[in-house]
Amino acid sequence: RVFSPGSAVHPRYIHHLLRSDAYQAQYRLFVRAETTFDRRIQQDDLDQLPILVPPFDEQRRIADFLDDQVARADAIVAARVMQQERLASALRAATSEVASEARTWLPLRRVVQKWIDYRGATPSKTLEGVRLVTAGNIRDGRVSFEVLSEYIAADDYETWMRRGLPRTGDVLFTTEAPLGEVGQVTDEGVALAQRVILIRADEGWVSPRWLYWSLRTTPVQSEIAAQATGSTAT
Repeated sequence: RVFSPGSAVHPRYIHHLLRSDAYQAQYRLFVRAETTFDRRIQQDDLDQLPILVPPFDEQRRIADFLDDQVARADAIVAARVMQQERLASALRAATSEVASEARTWLPLRRVVQKWIDYRGATPSKTLEGVRLVTAGNIRDGRVSFEVLSEYIAADDYETWMRRGLPRTGDVLFTTEAPLGEVGQVTDEGVALAQRVILIRADEGWVSPRWLYWSLRTTPVQSEIAAQATGSTAT
């Protein structure tokens, strides 16, 4: 700790300080890891982390400013989530209307050129490298890494992806945790985790975009739910 004896520390100031990029970098100097993914910091090491502590009034001013900025950001995120929910509802209605007018239904296998499936295998994760698409990255028709980012080593990429590499437009389908989420590949330089199946459309039957939207329709999602198994996780 870098402050004079008897200095008071404002808890909100410390809260923001320890979340800053500078202190996240400090943590990495103290971590101990049995593997590159298994990071942990010991209490003795945490005790030695240097903390910059300005005068108490300045700490409070900094904390007040950052609280205000965080509140503004949270409001923007909340508005965005509400907008996404409205759009998702409108999309479900639109796709269901399209599905209700469809005259030809085929088994999925008839319109698939290739499946790429890594179930039953677990990659060794690293702190950086090639981004790994997990089931947790696929939500509401999108592949997003805003909340969850995991990686495999670049040197392991070709070995891990030996069953096939993704192409732009390929459809991604989650088999568990959660089940039935659908996305599309927009970045070919990614790896696939074990709860994600890549489905490559046979374009003699369907376009990749049609396959993507078809899997998201209410009738197809209902069929997926009807065939699901499992109690703890479907």
